[in-house]
Amino acid sequence: MNTSSLAGTAGAIDLSFNPGLISGTQAANATVTGFAGAILDSANPPSNTGNASGMLPGVLRFDNRTQLNEVFTPVIFGSSFNFILSFSGPAVDNPDPASTYDSVFSLGLFSTDGNTPLITPDGIIATVDLLHGQAAVLPTTFSSIVSIQPVSTTTPEPSTAAYLVAALLTLGVAGAIRRRQACEAIRLK
Repeated sequence: MNTSSLAGTAGAIDLSFNPGLISGTQAANATVTGFAGAILDSANPPSNTGNASGMLPGVLRFDNRTQLNEVFTPVIFGSSFNFILSFSGPAVDNPDPASTYDSVFSLGLFSTDGNTPLITPDGIIATVDLLHGQAAVLPTTFSSIVSIQPVSTTTPEPSTAAYLVAALLTLGVAGAIRRRQACEAIRLK
């Protein structure tokens, strides 16, 4: 988000992940990681509503099992900020074609009062819809300050054995490199 027009201004970043209707929306989770760019406003604490947990710049976790799941974080805007959004859960892992409603992740910018929108008339500058029954997303921006870029369309989950093999290979390669460097150091003396 290019927030240069707000640089130095106190405001708030509002992140939410909500179902269309709980009875017709398949369970899903949203996670925000890698937040960088805005300075947290230590004079105003963040607030979480519904099934939302965590604090920026750390990991935020949302699920869509209540109607409103929101993290409202007061900040001092810099020239930009960014984060990584990922989805998981049954709606992603095993989409149900009988589900009837999307879940929507939204990003809003407000003044610190939480009511006065910034940038757009309603404060919402971008949404990412987790489409029902498809395990697909539809990003939408409502302001030119927002750029949404896919990081990956799938994230395979390696098994614990694969992690162990990768770790052992890394240790083996590191050991071989250290032995070679030690031999080269001896030859140079």
